[in-house]
Amino acid sequence: MNKKNIELLAPVGNKESLFAAVNNGCDAVYLGGKAFSARQYAGNFSLEEMEEVLDYCHLRNVKVYVTVNTLYKQEELGNLFEFLNQLYILGVDAFIVQDLGTAVKIRKLFPDIELHGSTQMTIHDLNGVKFLEELGFDRVVLSREMSLEEISYITKNTNMAIEVFVHGALCFSYSGQCLMSSMIGGRSGNRGRCAQPCRLPYHLVDKDNKKVASGYLLSPKDIQTLEYIPQLIESGVTSFKIEGRMKRPEYIASVVSTYRKYIDQYLSEQKDYSVDPRDIKNLAQVFNRGGFSKGYLYQHGGRDMMSFESPKHWGIYAGKVVQYNPSTKKCVIDTIEPLEPGDGIEIWRKGKENTGVAISKSSKAGEQITIFIKDPVQKGDLVYKTKDKPLLDGLQKTYEKDVRKSSIFGHIKFKKHMPIILQLWDNQGNFIEAEGELVEEAQNQALTEERLQLQISKTGNTPFNIESLTVEMDEDGYLPIGELNALRRKGIEELEKCIIKNTRRSSVNIRTVEESFEEAEEAPKGVKDKSLSILIRDIHQLEAAFHPKVKRIYFEFNSNPIEEIEKAAKACYDRNIEFFVALPRIDVNYKKKKIWYNLENTLIDGYLIRTYGQAYTLKNTCKKRIMDYTFNIFNPLTAQFWMRSDVEGVTLSPELNYEELKVFRGDGIEVIGYGYLPLMTTQQCIIGNTVGDKFPQGFCKNRNDHKPYKLIDRKGEEFPIIQDCSSCIAVIYNGKPILLLNEFDKLSSLPVDSIRLDFVFESTEDMKKIIESYGNCKKAAFPQIKGQEYTKGHFFRGVE
Repeated sequence: MNKKNIELLAPVGNKESLFAAVNNGCDAVYLGGKAFSARQYAGNFSLEEMEEVLDYCHLRNVKVYVTVNTLYKQEELGNLFEFLNQLYILGVDAFIVQDLGTAVKIRKLFPDIELHGSTQMTIHDLNGVKFLEELGFDRVVLSREMSLEEISYITKNTNMAIEVFVHGALCFSYSGQCLMSSMIGGRSGNRGRCAQPCRLPYHLVDKDNKKVASGYLLSPKDIQTLEYIPQLIESGVTSFKIEGRMKRPEYIASVVSTYRKYIDQYLSEQKDYSVDPRDIKNLAQVFNRGGFSKGYLYQHGGRDMMSFESPKHWGIYAGKVVQYNPSTKKCVIDTIEPLEPGDGIEIWRKGKENTGVAISKSSKAGEQITIFIKDPVQKGDLVYKTKDKPLLDGLQKTYEKDVRKSSIFGHIKFKKHMPIILQLWDNQGNFIEAEGELVEEAQNQALTEERLQLQISKTGNTPFNIESLTVEMDEDGYLPIGELNALRRKGIEELEKCIIKNTRRSSVNIRTVEESFEEAEEAPKGVKDKSLSILIRDIHQLEAAFHPKVKRIYFEFNSNPIEEIEKAAKACYDRNIEFFVALPRIDVNYKKKKIWYNLENTLIDGYLIRTYGQAYTLKNTCKKRIMDYTFNIFNPLTAQFWMRSDVEGVTLSPELNYEELKVFRGDGIEVIGYGYLPLMTTQQCIIGNTVGDKFPQGFCKNRNDHKPYKLIDRKGEEFPIIQDCSSCIAVIYNGKPILLLNEFDKLSSLPVDSIRLDFVFESTEDMKKIIESYGNCKKAAFPQIKGQEYTKGHFFRGVE
């Protein structure tokens, strides 16, 4: 890796943010279109605006990556590839993609454009990176839960470019593994429409429904990694990514300029690297949630990474209320920060919603001020400065005018009785030659070399700066200054056209995509007879899972002894039922060889695979492979890719509805018919962060204490939690299982082979009742489990 080529990648949600990012020093920007983007509530850009953005950036030597990192339904694919083709023609530098089938098709159709794997792909180990590398990806955005040690290990063992988030919001769940937004409100985070349930308040209750913690228990602080820029650069990271496509342009200006400063400082003065606390303070003033964390670079989760008190912008601490008169509404505050007219403050009221006011008078730090506050406050209430008007005004000035310029080079041929020639070029291979008027013989004062260079170098408001300009000239030649100015303008315009032309591409034939759709839409050959697949967590559930209609049993691995797995596999073999091991949803601890690597010589029939790293590791296994819905298999393109990779089957995304499920074709397709869905998989164990007193570098005092806990939201909905204390990972489940027995006619009419029933919290007796009902389709006689409510999930409503 060339350290000089470290990329600072900025988020852009609108034109103002674009100008802020470019003029404050980013090397590349990422943005989305009006559709097909994982930030559907950002401003985003129309196709016409995209063309303007591309020209603006490419003239300033800034790359443009377009996010098409959402999941696509079958009916969206045609428009998607038309959109991609138009972007390809306009000269986009890379596509950022989540949907695997789409990515593979992009690589085939557009071989000369960079393909970046989104963080939504949940790539969190070296083998996941290798999987994408073999498919022709150029870059991968690692999961935000990666430690610096893990990142360094990956970069040293791959040729792929590695991108990591260095500043901005953290998701509570592993990105790409969150179903909470869609199950609560039908808005899929995997499709760019996250309703941000992690920024809502919750109670944590124990088995007796006693509240043990309350607050914004799923709301992480934003990350800030300025202190670790040297380590990140030395680790081999290629691109430093800033989160924030929905943030205001002043935020973009602040973060980009600050990271630009410190990246450049380290690259030029490695021995003297230090971070000015004032820069961190300014970043916090623009946006923070109770301060910053360093993310997971040096720790495995913990309460210090969370903002339980409020998920909103806090600002910086500015003082305390010392007196309040309810009659006059006058509030006296002891300040520790200067305040200016236009600043905003917020007073945190105990047990009540915060109240705020705009400042109208200047004051110095340490002064006592009196302001009018309508809402009653109390002595001792904390005061935060949430808006610093002078700071925001200064940031705005950084992008009101274009100051970003690309370095170009020039040569002038100034010979008498011949047209003056101006040659201009850049380091990207763009070259033009512009011809001006005939050079005259000087009658009085000839033009000097210095005057020629001075006049031609006046690039003014253009996107260029002439770094060097050589002259080949006759010493007694002359041209009017106006002619030199005209030649300069002509040369600059021609170079602009040359650069833009050279970034454009020719259209590709996307007929192959349409043929893929047609192939996927062949009529099924009758309705398939459905078998049942059963997923269990505990070996004691095995006997209850046996039924004539059950073809396959998945057993959650959970680090169970090999002997126990062998025993279960033998019991299934004796009943002619396949036995598969369901591998972890997240594979952590790269130093240890995974225990499940040792299963190749056991009696198991196969694996339920849940990560790209597992798919790479087991590509040559002698066992069967089923790809779980953790791969977000959302359309036939993705299903076809896996089927052509010789897997036994795929489990489709539970976010698909009945109509969307009908378009799938092929053998080995499975759908979820019953079960508690895991909504979030997280390294922030809520139990450890609250009652467990978790240490940043270690486990909590509740480790391996498997008492049941659950979250309760504002509407009283419950979300049980299961901990994996071996890896300090927690899974939050939906409190209502999916039950589709009353829709069995529709379920059985789908062109799929298997209906999967997932058992997490059920007793063996309840398991038997449910399996019997599905096996015999006794919807009328289905026994209601006592006290249990059910949901049909997305079977009819689907997701936005």
